[in-house]
Formats: sequence, structure tokens, C-alpha cells
Amino acid sequence: MKLLLLIIFSILSIAAMTQQPVIKDSVPVRAKLKNNLLSRKAAMPVSTKDAIEAELNNIMASYVNRPNTAATWMQIRSAAEDMLSRYFRDGKLMGNKASEAYFVKMDFSTMTSADIANKRMILQAGIAIAKPAEFTLLVFEKKCQL
Repeated sequence: MKLLLLIIFSILSIAAMTQQPVIKDSVPVRAKLKNNLLSRKAAMPVSTKDAIEAELNNIMASYVNRPNTAATWMQIRSAAEDMLSRYFRDGKLMGNKASEAYFVKMDFSTMTSADIANKRMILQAGIAIAKPAEFTLLVFEKKCQL
């Protein structure tokens, strides 16, 4: 009986020794690789257009739980204009004045009555990133939850 237990224990310990290093070493290695890739990705430069798109998308997303009314549109438009004004002041948008560098529209000109009835909010933003200062049109649509 003791011999049988000794044999079983030996087999289990040999199996554990051969498998354990693979499991123990692979998890930290995968974590290190993942962290290294994430840190490299975070260090990559983001274009101004991509950054503006992301910020405008976040602004729109923060208002999906609000009613689709003119008051909500005004708040979204104001937040978008504030953000684009910051980019203009930092010199990331072209133009001698703000109206040459960007515009934001969110009203009955960007949405039809069907859009409003279907709870769709549509923001249009034009940004002048390069010279000659032509507007790049960005359109964002979010569906209201209310």
C-alpha cells in the first residue's frame, strides 16, 4: 500500500513539475507582452482628426440619456464648440478666426422630423486641419435612450 502511494505521489509530482513551469511562466509572459503592446499603443501619436472625432463621439455619447430636444442640442453644440475652440487656440486647426477653423451644427438643418421622432441626434462639425483650409466634414449620429 505504501509502495502504491509512493508511486502515485511520484507520478503526480513529476507531472506537476513538467506542467507547472509552462503555466507559471506563460501567464506573466503574456501579461508582460500585453502590457508592452498597450504601452506602445498609448505612445503612438494620434492625429488631430482622430482625437477630435473621439472627443465629439464622447460628447454625443454622454447625452444619449437626455431627451432629444432643442435644449439638449444646444448643450451638445456648446460642448463641441468649446472643445473645438480649444483645438483652435492650441493651433491645431487652420484659420485666422474660429469661423475659418471650425463650425458645429446641430439643429433642424441636420435632423429631419423623422430623425427626431426616431430619437436620432445628428451633429455636423467641419474642421480645417490643413492648408488650404478646407473643412473636413464629420457627422455623428446617436440614438437617444429616452
